[in-house]
Amino acid sequence: MRKNIIKILATTISLLSITISSTVCAESLMQVYQQALKNDPTYQEAISTWQAAKLNLPIARSYYLPTLTLEGDYSETTKKPITTGKYTTTDTSKYTATLTQQIFNYDIWSSIKEADYTVKAATATYFAAQQSLMQRVTNAYFDVLTSSEEVVFDKAFKRELYNQLVTNEQKYKVGLTSSVDVYTTKATYDTQVAQEIADQNTLRADLEALTAITNHKYKSLLGIKNSIPLLSPNPKSIDSWVTTSVKQNYNLQAQQYTSLAYKKDIQVQTGDALPIVYGTAGYLHDRSAVASFNPDYTAAGITVSYSPFTGGLNTNTIRQARYNYLAQSSLLEYTYRGVVQSTRTAYLGVMSNISQAQANEKTVLSSQKSLEATQAGYKVGTQSIDDVLTSMSQLYSSKVSYITNQYSYMAQLISLELNAGTLSAQNIATINKWLTKPVYFNTILSDTKNGLGSSITTPAKTKATNKTTTQATNNNGNYTIQLYAANKRQDAVQFQQHAPKGSTVIKSGNMYKVTTGSFNSLATARSALTTIQANYHDAWVVKS
Repeated sequence: MRKNIIKILATTISLLSITISSTVCAESLMQVYQQALKNDPTYQEAISTWQAAKLNLPIARSYYLPTLTLEGDYSETTKKPITTGKYTTTDTSKYTATLTQQIFNYDIWSSIKEADYTVKAATATYFAAQQSLMQRVTNAYFDVLTSSEEVVFDKAFKRELYNQLVTNEQKYKVGLTSSVDVYTTKATYDTQVAQEIADQNTLRADLEALTAITNHKYKSLLGIKNSIPLLSPNPKSIDSWVTTSVKQNYNLQAQQYTSLAYKKDIQVQTGDALPIVYGTAGYLHDRSAVASFNPDYTAAGITVSYSPFTGGLNTNTIRQARYNYLAQSSLLEYTYRGVVQSTRTAYLGVMSNISQAQANEKTVLSSQKSLEATQAGYKVGTQSIDDVLTSMSQLYSSKVSYITNQYSYMAQLISLELNAGTLSAQNIATINKWLTKPVYFNTILSDTKNGLGSSITTPAKTKATNKTTTQATNNNGNYTIQLYAANKRQDAVQFQQHAPKGSTVIKSGNMYKVTTGSFNSLATARSALTTIQANYHDAWVVKS
């Protein structure tokens, strides 16, 4: 008894140490977001676009500020008169400085205000791009973890099916069941193998999607350990969230400023049909002037320019500007309705995922009891193998739904804050604290087959295999915990480096397995397994 307690303590301590090191190695949501800030090309484009748009205002103002023009001209002329026969050289120079200032130009005045609206629209668009990056990163992050959880439960369900298949084969060997039960279980097992392959491919695709944003490859991320706080939105009124969204949503603000800019453009086009008044002042130095005149001149004046008829250009550009404004007004209404709809949908999504997660948590417990009852009924002949397999599928389906509902809850929470215009890095930091369990993708994506090989193709072949297995099992009554299995020894050795102290690599058939601990009783092994499964979903008790 004392030896067993010491073994359990040693295993627990080693698991705690590997948990700490694993958490350090696994990358968090906040780290991924920081990588995206530096590497996401869409966000970098938004920054450059915003910086360029901000220059529209000083450019528009420059047209109203004074303009100084400097000109200079210098020339030399060489002549040889016939009368003297001597060469003479004459040089002339002329220098001009002209200062022009707009006095009345309605076009330029209106353009300055139009540029101001354009800059405000670009700024709102930039802030929207910031929040969009947060949403894209978190969604991609949650997609990866959701897919990884599905693969984890695929493996667990496949292992349960394998155990059921082995049980049915043993019963068939002694004549306690028919081959129908064996083939039915085998068919369900093969279907689950195919499902696992499909879900693994989805996980790989989701990892690539996250890499496309951050330009970084991921071996491990932090996910949900058991559960997260399912907090209702604050405020709890959906109408309050809609009101906030209408006031603060950056996409809506951008469209509002864009509409105002197009409205101001009508005045810009109207200004082209109005007179323009500007003043000029100049200085001229002319060395070629007649000697009796001063070569320095100064001048000042006011110019009025007006084109009352331009072939219909002004009239048509004004009409065009009005239609453009009407189009932007319609787009503003469309954006407004979209923001309201998205806000309400996100709010309802948050509340729905809270209810679903709470319901699925109860469903997991009831499905577990249902499976136990169905398995008990199968043993006494009141339930069929189909009933057992259906109950198994229901159990793991409810487990997947429970964990995916929590990730969907966080995604909808981010969407709600985004639509309200209140999404910030603080929201990511809060969610980041909820994610503490390291998820290793090399382990999840490994091609494990539970040591099956081709040993379960027929009931006859299963008899021979089970006979050999039973004989080998009876030679050793100890139990151990299997953490990992792979086709290649180097993969198993690599996994062992991050496994608890005392773990070993053993060869079983065509597979290399990483195991830890040695227990005299099944109960002791299962007690240690409870601690191990917090970090190793695929861990299970096997005969050593």
